[in-house]
Amino acid sequence: MLDDGTGQLTVVCSEDLDVQEKDIVRVIGKLYGTTLEAEVVQEMNDLNMHLYIRMYELRKKVYGQ
Repeated sequence: MLDDGTGQLTVVCSEDLDVQEKDIVRVIGKLYGTTLEAEVVQEMNDLNMHLYIRMYELRKKVYGQ
């Protein structure tokens, strides 16, 4: 289960991954309804969340929602 704070999504992976609850990951895959078939799962725990949120908010101001 993947939760970004705006909603939840079931993620299906073909291989066993060492992902723990509260880990930050980026998932790229194919969406089927509310299920995501993962093709790429990238660990992002070292991401500076404060900087990421600032960039996200600025991008929304420039490009809209």
